[in-house]
Amino acid sequence: MPGLKLQLMCPKEYRTFWEDSWILDKPLMILFPMLYNLCEDQAVTVASCYVRHWQLNFRRWLHGSLLTQWNEIPSLIQSVHVNSQRGSPI
Repeated sequence: MPGLKLQLMCPKEYRTFWEDSWILDKPLMILFPMLYNLCEDQAVTVASCYVRHWQLNFRRWLHGSLLTQWNEIPSLIQSVHVNSQRGSPI
C-alpha cells in the first residue's frame, strides 16, 4: 500500500480483526457493532484479512448506513503493514 506504513507489535500469535484493539484504542466490534454482528467470520485474524485484501463476508448485502460504516474502515487501515510471521510485528 502506498504511503506511511505502520507496524504494530502483536502480543498474541493471532490478533483478531474485530475483537482486538489493533488499530485504534477500541476494538472494531465496539466501534462498528452492526457490522460485527453481520460478519460471517467474527474471529477472522488481521493477517487473514490483509491477505484477502480486506474483503470480508457478511450475512447480507451492506447498504445505506452499513455500507457507509464499512467504507470508513479502509481509511483506518490504509497505513497498516501486516507481517503474518509468528512472533513478529503486524
